[in-house]
Amino acid sequence: MRELEANGQLNIRYNGSFYVIDADDAEVAVAEAERLRGTYDNDLLRIVGIKVSNDGQSPDPSKSHLLFDSAQLDDIFTQIAKADLNVMVHATTPFTVTQTLDGMETAKSAQPDTESRFIITHMDPIMKSDFPRFAELDVIGAVNFEGNNLQFQHRNPAVFEDDQLMVGTARSFIEAGVVLTSGSDFPACGRPITGCTPFHSMEVGLTRVGLGMTEGDPMAPAEESISLEQSIHAYTMSAAYQMDREAELGSITVGKLADMIVLDRNLFEIEPHIIHETQVLTTMVNGRIVHNLRP
Repeated sequence: MRELEANGQLNIRYNGSFYVIDADDAEVAVAEAERLRGTYDNDLLRIVGIKVSNDGQSPDPSKSHLLFDSAQLDDIFTQIAKADLNVMVHATTPFTVTQTLDGMETAKSAQPDTESRFIITHMDPIMKSDFPRFAELDVIGAVNFEGNNLQFQHRNPAVFEDDQLMVGTARSFIEAGVVLTSGSDFPACGRPITGCTPFHSMEVGLTRVGLGMTEGDPMAPAEESISLEQSIHAYTMSAAYQMDREAELGSITVGKLADMIVLDRNLFEIEPHIIHETQVLTTMVNGRIVHNLRP
């Protein structure tokens, strides 16, 4: 990618991270991320953080297994925060979310001047007691509105009856002042990349039913539906904030980098159940058109 960038042929903006699934890998990952951050530090290529996978996967998310104990997480997060790299954590169960928040609180206390952004991905469901901690600790929530809610509801409907849990939380986070971002989760979304577009997640975030559906019971709790404006913000301004690049990216503003797309329809003028059909006609990166379907 560096060669492509040097030749003016890189058509994406890459904000990379290292992936840690073993405590023994953390120190090496942080050192290598620091080294590469100094090598790849321009508008298009940048190393921004470390992603830690805090739990494995099971057909029943409440039984996903831990990959780290609390002491290991405290140490790993503190190392990352000391290096001013972003701390992103994969956590899919209430217990691992609690453990992750505990570790982030420890790291923030140990490194009070860190410039790191702290992010938890998936985080569905969570304990009700943990909900206020996201805002208190300035933790960003990164979700896929379609994948998190639709898939989880089919896998483990019993959690909706547990009054200690919050499931499918979106609007409540935003109203509490938590920065909420969204993404495709590709390739883990289980579909070809053409089926992991932002417009799928945007639609389900609004309708909370399956793609293209106009009837049916919405995914519980229905009151967690978000607006189109909130969904777009999650993919743009909030996403830029997650990467610590809100001064450069996320909105069409004088002084920011010229990244933008042209769609084949106005999302605010169509029915919500056809948002997933939206196509990108033109893509501009750094003021240069890198994709164009228009004549």
